[in-house]
Amino acid sequence: MESIHPAAAASPRPAKLIPVEFDGHRAWILADDLEALQSPSETRGVRLLPPRDPYTQMRDRETIVDKKHHRHVWKSVGEPGAVLADGTIAGIWRPRKSGRQLALTVQTFRSLSTELRKQLREEADHVAELRGASGVHVTFDDETR
Repeated sequence: MESIHPAAAASPRPAKLIPVEFDGHRAWILADDLEALQSPSETRGVRLLPPRDPYTQMRDRETIVDKKHHRHVWKSVGEPGAVLADGTIAGIWRPRKSGRQLALTVQTFRSLSTELRKQLREEADHVAELRGASGVHVTFDDETR
């Protein structure tokens, strides 16, 4: 196994950082990342994230969900999963299994198109399979807007 001299490890070559403004605050990014961040690809589709998914554990929660919905997404007891739709947290979901059937209740923070609801139901089929259910029923409860 090859090793490096301790002096080389103690003084790593610094990466070039540049300041940027984000949400009214100054932040720093790698200069090499600037172009990708200025024109990101558009995110489409739906994913049902489980409770405590790494994406929802980010330090800057305001970047992924409006502050008025924080109390719905981050609960200390009985944490729900998150609905990720077109790149943003668009709601929460809770499962309930009875025998071989899974019921998913989805509360949305904004209106979801017919296509996104269809994709969400398809995603729910995958969740049911992972939980050993033979079927799933999805109910939308849009009261949290």
